[in-house]
Amino acid sequence: MKIFVSILFFVCLFCPFHAFSEEIEIDSEVFSVEPGQNFFIIKAGEALGVEIGDGLIVHRDGERIAAAYIVEIGPELSAVEIIDIEKGKMIQEGDSILIVKKVGLEPRYDTGSAYTEAEEDISLYQDFEGQYPGILAEQDLLIMDIERDPKRVFTYCGVVLRENGFSIIASNRAAGVLQATKPIDLSLIGELWADAFAEIDHKLSVSFEIRGEGDFSRLTISSFQEHSQKDKFVKRAVTEFSTHYNELLELASQIKERSEY
Repeated sequence: MKIFVSILFFVCLFCPFHAFSEEIEIDSEVFSVEPGQNFFIIKAGEALGVEIGDGLIVHRDGERIAAAYIVEIGPELSAVEIIDIEKGKMIQEGDSILIVKKVGLEPRYDTGSAYTEAEEDISLYQDFEGQYPGILAEQDLLIMDIERDPKRVFTYCGVVLRENGFSIIASNRAAGVLQATKPIDLSLIGELWADAFAEIDHKLSVSFEIRGEGDFSRLTISSFQEHSQKDKFVKRAVTEFSTHYNELLELASQIKERSEY
């Protein structure tokens, strides 16, 4: 018996928590959708064991419409943000939802990118010629070359952020790094359960890195959406499917224009 207990102790010590977890499925449906937004409401909440960060699939008549994840929960309803959506498709009230989650000992904390492992092998290098010339996208990063020295770009980066409602939380001119945040207004959720839950926070976090490259500066932007409720927290990269993506493109464009003026 002592030998068995010792073996069990070492198994528990060295095996990852997910070894003791299992997957469960929760079926639901879309409760409401606000046109032009990448957030919607589903008929599943705390009563069914839903947590922020849980991933889900939206489907209709057996066809996949979108992938999403939960960013805020109520007793019977939850707010969901779209990760990606099939081209030409729109989420509608009444669409079916499948939530697959692990239950067990592992903590709820998600900092994943919206890209799958299969997509990581694909070059996601995109050029926004036209409305945003000179901005390149590589996976979760936006990259832009600016024909000015790093100190000038750094200064106007801070100016543009403040003008667009961001609060700068970290600034290092020598290293060429700026970090800023901005609250995300989820009025769609507030109308449903108002202040029923305390300690709810949604924000957009953006990091700017400015490096000198000979006669020009290279601006690299990385960004995340962060959602927390009580003791739960989820953080995911901003992707082209997010309503904040064009906001970041506009920020980069303004920084370039002001720096080169």
